Amino acid sequence: MPEYTFFDPNEDLSTSMTFEPIKDGTYDCVLNTHNWKQTNSGTGMYLEMEYAIMGGDFDGRLVWNRLNLVNKNEQAVLIAREQLAEFCRAVGCEQALASEKELLQFMANCWGKKLQVKVKNQQRKNDPDRVDLVVKGVKRMPEEASTPKKKPAKEKDVDPKDPDKLPF
Repeated sequence: MPEYTFFDPNEDLSTSMTFEPIKDGTYDCVLNTHNWKQTNSGTGMYLEMEYAIMGGDFDGRLVWNRLNLVNKNEQAVLIAREQLAEFCRAVGCEQALASEKELLQFMANCWGKKLQVKVKNQQRKNDPDRVDLVVKGVKRMPEEASTPKKKPAKEKDVDPKDPDKLPF
């Protein structure tokens, strides 16, 4: 019996995946995870949502949306609340979330939800040499894209006397 090696650091592990910038556009994504984080200044909190792109040239690449839900900047909070409301509508939630705990439980229940995420590359105001990929919108997946259509069984194809032709 050949010896099994769990990992060999000399193995060629190069992949064909490139890390070119994700282009502006709308992508089919799945919500991977979320995190509730403190801002760098320590004066606020934001909800970080991580999406994985499904299919196309950027299959498997990750996109993040950071919603400043607790912040001194009222405009940032307003934008974050608008984006959270858009996300809630996209996943079919219309109930009010009464606390941080309810928000985090709701987000955990959304893991694996498929959505269309619109992204745009945007230059930083304080550093024009750097570009951030910004989520500009989230919407519900079209039904035909999110659920595979079942092929209806034709009655003439099914012969109950022939077990090889049964659909199960």
